[in-house]
Amino acid sequence: ADYDNTYDLRLFNQIRMTRKLSMFPVGLVSNGIISSPIVRDGKIVGFYDGWAGGRLFSIDMAGFAINIQLLYEAQEKLGPSLMMPFKAGYEEDGFLRKLGVPPQDAEPLCWNCTEVLVWHTQTFPHATTDGNNISDYEGTNIPNLLDSV
Repeated sequence: ADYDNTYDLRLFNQIRMTRKLSMFPVGLVSNGIISSPIVRDGKIVGFYDGWAGGRLFSIDMAGFAINIQLLYEAQEKLGPSLMMPFKAGYEEDGFLRKLGVPPQDAEPLCWNCTEVLVWHTQTFPHATTDGNNISDYEGTNIPNLLDSV
């Protein structure tokens, strides 16, 4: 949980299902309406975010959960180097890469990322670099998710 977000209590029931690494949409992120994994046929195939920035995990800090066992295993293996790196805009990506779970193996929660259960209540604008053409996301969760917000 983070100080600048509002959480639907149903999110915590979803998070309890996390086996290793789970991901879910976040509403009202910077210049975009949502930041979300792109899900096709129950698998994460990419990320929908107003700013990809060359990140493997283009996801908001409030958009993922980690099973404590995975965290313990990573801490045992990596020690202090598991700490989240500080590079503005790249903290999530740097940390998640260290866990060794590729994006496509993460678990899409919130009904295959079709519902937003966490919202930013304080946002800071930054320039977007990626144009999002909705037709590029046909057959994924993104069109329905955008319609629902």
